[in-house]
Amino acid sequence: MFSSLLAVILMTALVASTSSLRASCEMRLHNNGTKIGKVTFTSRGNNQRIEVILKGDPEKITQGYHTLTVRSRAVQGKPANCENTGDIFKKGGTVLGDFGGVRAGERGEVNQYHIITVDPDAMEEIWGVAEGVIQCPPVALKVWPDGREEKIKDLDQAEIDMYRLLTEGKESFFIGYKEPDCYLPVSNKDVHTLNEPMFYLRGKKSIVGKAVALRAQNDESGESGEMIACCTLRRDN
Repeated sequence: MFSSLLAVILMTALVASTSSLRASCEMRLHNNGTKIGKVTFTSRGNNQRIEVILKGDPEKITQGYHTLTVRSRAVQGKPANCENTGDIFKKGGTVLGDFGGVRAGERGEVNQYHIITVDPDAMEEIWGVAEGVIQCPPVALKVWPDGREEKIKDLDQAEIDMYRLLTEGKESFFIGYKEPDCYLPVSNKDVHTLNEPMFYLRGKKSIVGKAVALRAQNDESGESGEMIACCTLRRDN
């Protein structure tokens, strides 16, 4: 009986150590309240993940780098007042709420991922992957006199058809070109190997119940500027 009880205890401890913990919140513009996306922190065993997926007014989320931090207090008031969330979260003199820079695109989007492996014996390192490059040539179109446009699949055949219609005295089209929307949203994935967790979702060092804030970064000085958005982290499970 004792061995069975011990097995149950060990199994419970194993499940608890590998169970997934997740906390998230919906970011809202400072002193505005408009939702612009979501921030999610996930921890399972020695693996952690941070996702920052935002899309807002490019005049609010300007192109470039901004800082993501967890503050010492929750968001106060409605609409969200991000300035009243205290300083960056610390515990015992150790900074626990600084998550570095996130990059915003020219259309006000942020797609930032942190993939973390915690290994006390490994050499700490970080490497990143950004969005790729796409080929985006002009699109050939048949343009008819009444303004209709048809995408051309075979340019050589389209030229033959155009001249055939002209020689037959029939209404023909001309071949035009349109520049497509080739915008590629920014996306950053940073892969970390760390000796200690990047964040905690339970215990005295937990960031749950505290504000996550996105603050503008001054491109010239590198110093933090005005608050952009914030929300209060809540456990999802």
